[in-house]
Amino acid sequence: MIKAMIVDDEQLALDYAKKIISGHSEIEVIGSFTDPVACLEAAEIEAPHIAFLDIQMPEINGLEVAERLLEENPNMYIVFLTAYDIFAVEAFEIDALDYIIKPLKKERLEKTMDRYQRHVMTYGVKESTKEKVLRLQIGDYLSFETEKNMFSPIVWRTAKAQELFVYLLQNHGTYVEKETLMELLWEDKNLESSASLLYTNVYNVRKALKPFGKHFVLKNRLDGYVLELNDVEVDVLDWEQQSYQLPAITPENIAEYEQMVLSFENKYFMKHDYVWLEPKRHILTKLWKSLIEDVVQCYTEHNEFEKAIQLLEKLVEEYTEDEQIYFELMKLYNHIGDIDAIAAKYRSLIQHLRREVDAPPSSEIQDWYKINVIKKLKLNIEK
Repeated sequence: MIKAMIVDDEQLALDYAKKIISGHSEIEVIGSFTDPVACLEAAEIEAPHIAFLDIQMPEINGLEVAERLLEENPNMYIVFLTAYDIFAVEAFEIDALDYIIKPLKKERLEKTMDRYQRHVMTYGVKESTKEKVLRLQIGDYLSFETEKNMFSPIVWRTAKAQELFVYLLQNHGTYVEKETLMELLWEDKNLESSASLLYTNVYNVRKALKPFGKHFVLKNRLDGYVLELNDVEVDVLDWEQQSYQLPAITPENIAEYEQMVLSFENKYFMKHDYVWLEPKRHILTKLWKSLIEDVVQCYTEHNEFEKAIQLLEKLVEEYTEDEQIYFELMKLYNHIGDIDAIAAKYRSLIQHLRREVDAPPSSEIQDWYKINVIKKLKLNIEK
């Protein structure tokens, strides 16, 4: 038998829906509720296969009830009951199994249950993948490992669902208030509209993550959400944590530092124009820059100038307008007596500064260049 629950804040509507649904030969109604909270409590014990939910209810609407039910049982199917076409469209947008305009009819219920059977036959119960590590790569986009060492993005129902997940992923393990999410994603909407859109897109996120089983658990806590990761490796975020945990640099562990430098790619969601990504991008690039500077300093202190130069060349490619990096690089070339390389870097610095800020190098760099390059070149010519 298919176990079903029904929620409607109007007792007459609830009784009528229960009569119709109970009359179906394959359905067992294990609970009917005017109080959505009572439904949520009962669902934790009864684990229904399908829930019939009225959308427009006071305090907690049907969208939020669906969201909380799916949090406990991601394999449950949701059918929305509504007296208003506008809510029916909204329900359809969150990819519910079905939406039915009240009053519920036997013939219409048959169509819903046919759809339910087709879904079960097609998708069945998703197997848990909790014993296997799920790997995610963050580059221009977010990609999931679908086969060993093969990554591809997943399809999101809406652009806002994707943005919501990326934000929660970046802040995984941290409680995020609903108000914060609504202001972030729908700052141009009123409170009621943004709240409804949030419930819709949380539903969509859960739906998209369903094939990954318990790897992702999106919990509703008080007036916010927490995304928990189980056996999930996210390359860039893991790289960040490993970088913070590195011991003080020494000649013995410098190879570990250099490996961290070389494994970083400065492509943190670069194809997404979410303004709120900028602080994280800045943190990551600043951390990468700091690692390079540590390695360069260690190599320089041990007179391994060529190795230090190789790393600074990588850094100057990323920070073309940072004249201090050019200056450090020119001084390293000076250590090995490569005047031509110094002159080339100086010309490159002048070009970048002219293009970026329309200014010459600092007086300190100009004075150093005159002493260490121009004077030496003159002496060489005179000789």
